[in-house]
Amino acid sequence: MNLLVNIRIAFRSLGANKLRTALTLLGIIIGVSAVVIVGSTGMSGKKAIVKELESFGLSSLRVWRSWGDRPPGEGAERLEAAINYDDLEAIVKECDKVKRVAPLCGDLMAWARYRGEYSKAQWIATTPDYNEINSD
Repeated sequence: MNLLVNIRIAFRSLGANKLRTALTLLGIIIGVSAVVIVGSTGMSGKKAIVKELESFGLSSLRVWRSWGDRPPGEGAERLEAAINYDDLEAIVKECDKVKRVAPLCGDLMAWARYRGEYSKAQWIATTPDYNEINSD
């Protein structure tokens, strides 16, 4: 059969079954629209999540040890044995992707006095790299 003859037969069949044709077209339109909407919603969600994560700094990794239910001072010997500053320097030296490391100790609130006025202040002990890491 000729292609032109096939096209004529198809259009006659579509014209003869108008309700079936309309329902089929409606199903195709709804299906394609649903796929487009779901795809665009997924992309919008992905962009929102990436933007939120970038605000935390995708290029930094923070690792900390939690003391859990132990009072301060208990288990400090084990913490010092677990990781020390030499280990941090070794991480920078051995890992090509790591640019800087900064230990953080403290992170507690205490009262401070300046010119006779008291105020709450946050106290931490770290290295100068800490500010550079947090500004990236």
